[in-house]
Amino acid sequence: MELDAINWQPNWVGLMDTDVSLFRSRVAEAVRSDTWVVDGNYSAVRDLIWPRATAIVWLDYSFSLILWRLLRRTLQRTLGGKTLWAGNRETVWRAFSHDSILLWAFKSHWRRRRSLCRLFKEPEQAHFVVIRMKRSADTERWLRGLPG
Repeated sequence: MELDAINWQPNWVGLMDTDVSLFRSRVAEAVRSDTWVVDGNYSAVRDLIWPRATAIVWLDYSFSLILWRLLRRTLQRTLGGKTLWAGNRETVWRAFSHDSILLWAFKSHWRRRRSLCRLFKEPEQAHFVVIRMKRSADTERWLRGLPG
């Protein structure tokens, strides 16, 4: 389950901005089964996901790599006209506006890293393993080792 797919509605309206309770109920429903995988980390639903998690894979890459990949992905989506969640498409205007994912990365990267480091050390999180990947080569190697 991709949290962005649940959050983003047509015209880039986010449930996180308009109806958090609906967002939370949809996420709760998605993690109700015995097995699931969540892509994303919205703090508003951590209390629904983390208590039921057995492992969290943290892609803790350098800021320069994250920014480069965000820029490349955004340009590819923009130039290619790729349709995303709920029919939305990225635009050059959006990529460099106050709603920019690039701006969000600048504002949140270091704060989120500190916060996650602290949260993962809390006793309430001892029931799951944190698989922290600091390099993409490590992630690729780990993924190749997974069954199936």
